[in-house]
Amino acid sequence: MWHRGGGSPLLRLACSDRGAEALEIAFVRMKYELKLTATQQPLFDALRTAALADQKRFADTCQAAMNDGVKPGQKTLLDRMQTELALDSSKVTALSDVVPKFKAFFDSLTDDQKTALSHLRPARAHFGGPAGQWRGHWGQGQQWGQGQRWGQGAMHHMRP
Repeated sequence: MWHRGGGSPLLRLACSDRGAEALEIAFVRMKYELKLTATQQPLFDALRTAALADQKRFADTCQAAMNDGVKPGQKTLLDRMQTELALDSSKVTALSDVVPKFKAFFDSLTDDQKTALSHLRPARAHFGGPAGQWRGHWGQGQQWGQGQRWGQGAMHHMRP
Protein backbone atom coordinates (compact mmCIF):
# COMPACT_ATOMS: atom_id res chain seq x y z
CA MET A 1 0.00 0.00 0.00
CA TRP A 2 1.25 3.47 -0.84
CA HIS A 3 1.49 5.71 2.19
CA ARG A 4 0.79 9.36 1.76
CA GLY A 5 3.97 11.21 0.94
CA GLY A 6 6.52 8.44 1.40
CA GLY A 7 8.83 8.30 4.39
CA SER A 8 8.76 11.86 5.70
CA PRO A 9 6.43 12.11 8.70
CA LEU A 10 5.78 15.79 8.00
CA LEU A 11 4.98 15.08 4.38
CA ARG A 12 2.63 12.25 5.34
CA LEU A 13 0.97 14.52 7.88
CA ALA A 14 0.53 17.25 5.24
CA CYS A 15 -1.17 14.68 2.99
CA SER A 16 -3.41 13.35 5.73
CA ASP A 17 -6.93 14.32 6.74
CA ARG A 18 -5.41 15.81 9.89
CA GLY A 19 -2.81 17.97 8.15
CA ALA A 20 -4.74 21.23 8.41
CA GLU A 21 -5.57 20.55 12.06
CA ALA A 22 -1.92 19.87 12.89
CA LEU A 23 -0.81 22.98 11.03
CA GLU A 24 -3.39 25.10 12.86
CA ILE A 25 -2.17 23.72 16.20
CA ALA A 26 1.41 24.58 15.23
CA PHE A 27 0.38 28.15 14.45
CA VAL A 28 -1.45 28.47 17.78
CA ARG A 29 1.66 27.22 19.60
CA MET A 30 3.85 29.59 17.61
CA LYS A 31 1.64 32.59 18.36
CA TYR A 32 1.51 31.71 22.06
CA GLU A 33 5.26 31.14 22.39
CA LEU A 34 6.38 34.18 20.39
CA LYS A 35 4.08 36.78 21.95
CA LEU A 36 3.68 38.72 18.71
CA THR A 37 3.67 42.50 18.48
CA ALA A 38 1.01 44.50 16.64
CA THR A 39 3.46 44.88 13.74
CA GLN A 40 4.16 41.15 13.56
CA GLN A 41 0.53 40.02 13.78
CA PRO A 42 -0.47 40.84 10.16
CA LEU A 43 2.68 39.10 8.87
CA PHE A 44 1.85 36.05 10.98
CA ASP A 45 -1.77 36.10 9.75
CA ALA A 46 -0.65 36.27 6.10
CA LEU A 47 1.71 33.33 6.65
CA ARG A 48 -0.96 31.29 8.44
CA THR A 49 -3.59 31.95 5.79
CA ALA A 50 -1.25 31.04 2.94
CA ALA A 51 0.10 27.93 4.69
CA LEU A 52 -3.39 26.59 5.43
CA ALA A 53 -4.58 27.21 1.87
CA ASP A 54 -1.46 25.61 0.40
CA GLN A 55 -1.80 22.63 2.74
CA LYS A 56 -5.35 22.09 1.45
CA ARG A 57 -4.18 22.17 -2.17
CA PHE A 58 -1.30 19.83 -1.34
CA ALA A 59 -3.62 17.39 0.46
CA ASP A 60 -5.94 17.44 -2.56
CA THR A 61 -2.98 16.55 -4.80
CA CYS A 62 -2.05 13.70 -2.44
CA GLN A 63 -5.60 12.36 -2.50
CA ALA A 64 -5.69 12.49 -6.31
CA ALA A 65 -2.36 10.66 -6.45
CA MET A 66 -3.59 7.97 -4.07
CA ASN A 67 -6.89 7.55 -5.89
CA ASP A 68 -5.46 7.34 -9.41
CA GLY A 69 -7.29 4.10 -10.19
CA VAL A 70 -4.20 1.89 -9.99
CA LYS A 71 -4.54 -0.83 -7.37
CA PRO A 72 -1.93 -0.94 -4.59
CA GLY A 73 0.90 -3.26 -5.53
CA GLN A 74 0.21 -2.81 -9.24
CA LYS A 75 1.80 0.60 -9.72
CA THR A 76 4.48 0.57 -12.36
CA LEU A 77 7.67 2.55 -12.17
CA LEU A 78 6.04 5.12 -14.46
CA ASP A 79 2.99 5.36 -12.16
CA ARG A 80 5.26 5.94 -9.16
CA MET A 81 7.34 8.54 -11.00
CA GLN A 82 4.22 10.42 -12.11
CA THR A 83 2.91 10.40 -8.54
CA GLU A 84 6.24 11.66 -7.24
CA LEU A 85 6.28 14.43 -9.87
CA ALA A 86 2.76 15.52 -8.93
CA LEU A 87 3.67 15.64 -5.23
CA ASP A 88 6.97 17.42 -5.83
CA SER A 89 5.31 19.99 -8.13
CA SER A 90 2.63 20.65 -5.53
CA LYS A 91 5.26 20.99 -2.83
CA VAL A 92 7.26 23.50 -4.90
CA THR A 93 4.11 25.51 -5.60
CA ALA A 94 3.24 25.61 -1.89
CA LEU A 95 6.76 26.54 -0.83
CA SER A 96 6.96 29.24 -3.50
CA ASP A 97 3.89 30.82 -1.93
CA VAL A 98 4.76 30.31 1.74
CA VAL A 99 8.50 30.99 1.88
CA PRO A 100 8.30 34.73 1.03
CA LYS A 101 5.58 35.17 3.67
CA PHE A 102 7.63 33.21 6.19
CA LYS A 103 10.69 35.33 5.36
CA ALA A 104 8.75 38.57 5.95
CA PHE A 105 7.46 37.19 9.25
CA PHE A 106 10.84 35.78 10.30
CA ASP A 107 12.64 39.02 9.47
CA SER A 108 10.23 40.87 11.79
CA LEU A 109 11.13 38.71 14.79
CA THR A 110 13.54 39.73 17.53
CA ASP A 111 16.57 37.55 18.23
CA ASP A 112 14.81 36.13 21.30
CA GLN A 113 11.74 35.26 19.22
CA LYS A 114 13.92 33.62 16.57
CA THR A 115 15.53 31.51 19.29
CA ALA A 116 12.11 30.55 20.66
CA LEU A 117 10.93 29.69 17.15
CA SER A 118 13.93 27.45 16.54
CA HIS A 119 12.96 25.42 19.61
CA LEU A 120 9.38 24.87 18.46
CA ARG A 121 9.24 21.54 16.67
CA PRO A 122 6.41 19.36 15.54
CA ALA A 123 5.67 16.47 17.87
CA ARG A 124 7.73 13.39 17.04
CA ALA A 125 5.03 11.07 15.78
CA HIS A 126 5.94 7.70 14.34
CA PHE A 127 3.50 7.41 11.48
CA GLY A 128 3.34 3.93 10.06
CA GLY A 129 5.09 1.87 12.67
CA PRO A 130 6.96 1.59 15.93
CA ALA A 131 9.81 3.93 16.75
CA GLY A 132 12.72 3.43 14.41
CA GLN A 133 10.63 2.26 11.47
CA TRP A 134 9.94 4.10 8.28
CA ARG A 135 7.52 3.13 5.61
CA GLY A 136 9.53 4.28 2.60
CA HIS A 137 8.09 5.29 -0.71
CA TRP A 138 5.26 3.04 -1.76
CA GLY A 139 5.02 1.39 1.64
CA GLN A 140 8.09 -0.81 2.06
CA GLY A 141 8.19 -1.17 5.86
CA GLN A 142 11.80 -1.58 6.97
CA GLN A 143 14.01 -0.63 9.84
CA TRP A 144 16.08 2.42 8.98
CA GLY A 145 19.29 1.34 7.32
CA GLN A 146 18.12 -2.12 6.30
CA GLY A 147 17.47 -3.25 2.78
CA GLN A 148 18.64 -0.81 0.16
CA ARG A 149 21.91 1.08 0.13
CA TRP A 150 22.30 4.83 -0.22
CA GLY A 151 21.21 6.00 -3.65
CA GLN A 152 19.28 2.82 -4.49
CA GLY A 153 15.54 2.96 -4.96
CA ALA A 154 13.68 5.58 -2.99
CA MET A 155 15.57 5.23 0.28
CA HIS A 156 17.86 8.15 -0.49
CA HIS A 157 14.83 10.42 0.07
CA MET A 158 14.19 9.11 3.58
CA ARG A 159 15.19 10.63 6.86
CA PRO A 160 15.51 8.67 10.13
